[in-house]
Amino acid sequence: MDEWLMHELRKITAEEQAYMDGNVQVKKDIYTLSEMAPQKFEVDGQLFLKEKKLITVRHHSRFIDFPCHKHNYIEMMYVCSGEITHYIEEKELVMKEGNLLLLNQHVRHGIKRAGMDDIGVNFIVLPEFFDIPFQMMCKQNVIADFLLGILRQNDSVPQYLNFRLRGQKAISNLMENMIASMVGEGKLADGKPQAGEAMLPDGKPQAGEAMLPDGKPQAGEGKLPDGKPQAGEGKLPDGKPQAGEFRRGNIDVINQYSMGLVFLYLIDHMDTLSEHSSQKYEDIVVQAAMRYIDSHYRTAAFSQIADDFKLSLPALSRMIKKHTGSTFQELLMRKRFQKAAMFLAETELPVEEIAVNVGYENHSYFYRQFKARYGMTPNQYRITHKAGRNV
Repeated sequence: MDEWLMHELRKITAEEQAYMDGNVQVKKDIYTLSEMAPQKFEVDGQLFLKEKKLITVRHHSRFIDFPCHKHNYIEMMYVCSGEITHYIEEKELVMKEGNLLLLNQHVRHGIKRAGMDDIGVNFIVLPEFFDIPFQMMCKQNVIADFLLGILRQNDSVPQYLNFRLRGQKAISNLMENMIASMVGEGKLADGKPQAGEAMLPDGKPQAGEAMLPDGKPQAGEGKLPDGKPQAGEGKLPDGKPQAGEFRRGNIDVINQYSMGLVFLYLIDHMDTLSEHSSQKYEDIVVQAAMRYIDSHYRTAAFSQIADDFKLSLPALSRMIKKHTGSTFQELLMRKRFQKAAMFLAETELPVEEIAVNVGYENHSYFYRQFKARYGMTPNQYRITHKAGRNV
């Protein structure tokens, strides 16, 4: 990682200094405005996001065991150095340098005390930030559909995915660029803390600002001895933005596309998924295959799933058989004839049209297979089931 960025991330913040000085309780007023029981502790992303800001980063606070909590946003943690240990569902998940953890809003987790060189960066993201990454993913494949299902789900099922990405230069560059763009924003021209910096109730800077022991700002924080902004802080003498200073909105858009590229990279490297995730790699492959059959039963192709997961046909076949007890073709046929039976009972569509709608151009084959499954012809099935509904 870039030397300047690592230096910024290793700075001891005011919050961390309090823990080093003997404060053994996490400063919950930094993270939530609500008084709640420990088992209900929820981190509020709005405390770190300035108005109109969609995303910010905040390095994980070290030197204290962080209690069990969840978030009202999708959280991503990227480990820049050392290791960060999470406790999820009474299981220990150790993240190493280069690991990326995605957690939806329903995951409750605690974090073991981190040391000086254990640097984890939390991405605090509003749902609308993912609009562009989701659009980029929607044009992709079976795996994209599965990941979208996890991130967009409206039920309360906790889902978390831990990717082992050390040595993957492409994704580390993307993550580093996003982190640097937000860490490097520094101070706003009016001197107020930026998104994610905030202030503690006593008026002292929150995690992310950092102070030297004498109380003065650390090097690089923002002011020259005469009180004027440092070079690069943001304004020319005429009050206009400096050349090269991206407006905040542009930075957000750039980071949205960067995040989209990160997700596309993960799609192509699902084999980097750690076994310490809410779902294992094989489970994801099989569930993605089942979702694919459900939504593409008319045109579903076994080779499409194999290509998307970069698996050989025999390997994928064994995986599906192992987890479902059926072959892909058996699962597909079962779905097609379930849909055909539904169309027969609930619509007036001609049988030949129904056959085509569920993926069978050969009508004779469709008739034979239907009778073998249901013990009657499609027309007999329609009459029987419509009569039953009319009783």
